[in-house]
Amino acid sequence: FGPQRRGGDLAAALDAGRRGAPGARDRRAALARDGSAPAIVRATAAAELQAFPGTPATAALEAALKDADPLVRGAAAEALGDHEIVDRLRLAEPLLDDPVRAVRAKAARALAAAPVAGMDAARRARFEAAFAEYVTTQQANANRPEARINLGLFWIDRGEAEKAEAEYRAATKLQPDFAPAWLNLADLYRAQGREAGAENALTQGLQHAPANADLSHALGLLKARLGLREEALRLLRLAAEKQPENPRYAYVYVVALNDTGRPAQARAVLKSALVRFPHHAELQQIAALLRTDKAD
Repeated sequence: FGPQRRGGDLAAALDAGRRGAPGARDRRAALARDGSAPAIVRATAAAELQAFPGTPATAALEAALKDADPLVRGAAAEALGDHEIVDRLRLAEPLLDDPVRAVRAKAARALAAAPVAGMDAARRARFEAAFAEYVTTQQANANRPEARINLGLFWIDRGEAEKAEAEYRAATKLQPDFAPAWLNLADLYRAQGREAGAENALTQGLQHAPANADLSHALGLLKARLGLREEALRLLRLAAEKQPENPRYAYVYVVALNDTGRPAQARAVLKSALVRFPHHAELQQIAALLRTDKAD
């Protein structure tokens, strides 16, 4: 409140990133390093830098990993998930000795794919202890499907597919309408070349959570891989309609419409999407393509 309030500019910086506005990455990076901003704001900015790969974002995360507040350090560690493992090792390994357990756990999760077999005995023992602590923290909440998903993803990175499948299955039993459990189970099966198992998982998921856009989208992509174009199109349309705030789903639906010989419908859907997401790069790219096709 009052003339010194900062809520507006902080919120604007976060909102710019979510809309994909020009300069969003740099504003987000600057906010993550802004010592005058509240810790929860810096942490939010750091966490959302995961969507902006590149040197400026990595530099901001490196600074956030050394932040005095554990909330910010933990968020930065979590944002390292899409970085190359060599970068994760350089950036997150020091946090395995963090005084705050929650930060250590997030660092361990970021480093789950580390090649410990090639490490010297002391370093390997340090990593194994961190991994054991992470598993313990998740098992403390094993009655929640979220913890089971966390464990499943951890075991995937550790190369333990059977353990991951068991955790995903446990999550589906704990809460059958919890879509991430079915989505991750389907991803596991797809990675193993078990398309029928993936299709069955997504179909079951939609039976329990029919309004979930993520399940519709994933099943639509699977149907497209199987060559079932009309069924794929129906599911991709449902995903875009169920979650209009997701520009990726609008983009995929536009591409599917165009690829199935419906350019006019594709342009109509694209026009609506661009009103909501005028700066979205993929939507801008498909807009240029459709304009070129129309001219041809």
